[in-house]
Amino acid sequence: MNTRIAITDDHQMVLEGVVAMLKGLDGIEVVGTYNSAQETLDNIQKDEATLLLLDVNLPDINGIDLAKMLLKDQPELKIIALTNFEDISFVKRMLKNGVHGTY
Repeated sequence: MNTRIAITDDHQMVLEGVVAMLKGLDGIEVVGTYNSAQETLDNIQKDEATLLLLDVNLPDINGIDLAKMLLKDQPELKIIALTNFEDISFVKRMLKNGVHGTY
């Protein structure tokens, strides 16, 4: 069974880089890439992602709030936050909202 991955980041170069890193890995299928929180909300269920790699610094809704919204409707969805923030309180807030890890 493949892990169906979606990626949300507002930087196209980051999206393309992550897709390139995952391409060709056994058991991994990238099913969607999104440039905003709204695009993620609109598409993630129909793309049937099982794992979301989520940038926490998005222009429309921050990743903390987006994760909370997504997990309310899709509690089985796994989320890994992508961030360069090193603030421990930020990481704790993400984990409290149901994110499975940060990187």
